[in-house]
Amino acid sequence: MGMNVGFYIARKNYLGHFGPLIDYFQEKGSSVTLLCDNRKKPKGYKSYLYPEVESVQQIFHDSKVKAFHSTEEFINIIGNNIDVVFFIAFNSIATEAMNLLGRQRKVIFAHLQSGGDIMYNKGISSADVVYIFSEDWKQWWKKWLLHFNIVSEGQKEKIFEQVDSKPVISGFPQADHMVHYDRGVIFEKYGIPEDKKVVLLLPFPWRVKFCIWSHVIYKPQKKLLKLIKLIFKRQFKTILKISKFADDLQVSQAIKEFAQKNNAFFIVKGRLKNKVPAYLEKIADSIVFDKTYYPYTTMELMYIADLSICFFSDAIKESVAAGTPCVCLGPSRREDWTHYARRFFLKEFSPEPSSYYNCENVVFNESVDDFARQFPNKTFDDYPLDKKNRDSFIKKFLGFSDLRSSERIYNDISQRIASWENDG
Repeated sequence: MGMNVGFYIARKNYLGHFGPLIDYFQEKGSSVTLLCDNRKKPKGYKSYLYPEVESVQQIFHDSKVKAFHSTEEFINIIGNNIDVVFFIAFNSIATEAMNLLGRQRKVIFAHLQSGGDIMYNKGISSADVVYIFSEDWKQWWKKWLLHFNIVSEGQKEKIFEQVDSKPVISGFPQADHMVHYDRGVIFEKYGIPEDKKVVLLLPFPWRVKFCIWSHVIYKPQKKLLKLIKLIFKRQFKTILKISKFADDLQVSQAIKEFAQKNNAFFIVKGRLKNKVPAYLEKIADSIVFDKTYYPYTTMELMYIADLSICFFSDAIKESVAAGTPCVCLGPSRREDWTHYARRFFLKEFSPEPSSYYNCENVVFNESVDDFARQFPNKTFDDYPLDKKNRDSFIKKFLGFSDLRSSERIYNDISQRIASWENDG
């Protein structure tokens, strides 16, 4: 079925989420238009993600690429023979466009889950359909909205009814592109020696909000400076334990020692918005930023890695989808990292066993203090991947492992468009 499909591109990293869908729709004969949001000039630490038409066209040269500079211009484009527009989980422009179009709207608004951030959103009224990873996300979503007071009592009934009815279980479409991956090609692309195993680090996200653990205890700095900061913050009990805590430099050195002992290549996947410390640049064998947003660099690196390491990162899903065991790091008292401890009210997103951050022989939840001491003396055999547990993780958090999520979304959209046309 030939369709006219639009994809709303707010930032270049949207291309990694949408890429497999764009490919699949085009393979099925659909006409694809990429709608680059140029309403604001690029500024701030995310300006490198600004979706210039030229850079997007270089990646998807078989698609139409159009920039718009106002919401009205966006509406004019999608109102001109577009059947469906895809958004990443409730961009505000979808609400604006839906309100302006009113009952005259003839285009389907479809939203795509990209990760856990969907649970912070209550804007589901701007969607005709929401494609989510698995059935369980509906209940987590509702609990999240209540726990963080994102919805009021007056809003709850209407929004929860939509959370139950609008989502369609599609799986994780971003992973679909792995069917085309070739390990040798990726090794060559990133300059990795063929005879090496790969340990991949997603470095500590220093842009997270300040807390005592993340920006005093874990941050590499002189001990005297740490003591002064802890005194100023009246953290007297912590001062007595200061010698027991590991910092990011020690963790980095532990990974380097592990790599040297296990004939591994130590690669760091950085992001321009999160500066890679100078000591890590010296220690790692390679620092890689996003060479392309599609193919998605993180996904490619997860695919060829033998072990990934992160700090309570949403990228755990990419690691598990790629079949790569993951080490999830945090403080010894996990609740000391307040930025992430807020979400621990949900067992499924806590350090507890059988959770997103701790799944036996799939995601290994370790403290940075134990990791810094013990990791140099371990081998890859200490981090086996249990296929049965991985399958359970995927079923619970990602829905499917068949790399056919784009097909499910295409089939569902085809049926919806046919239904809209018949109703019209």
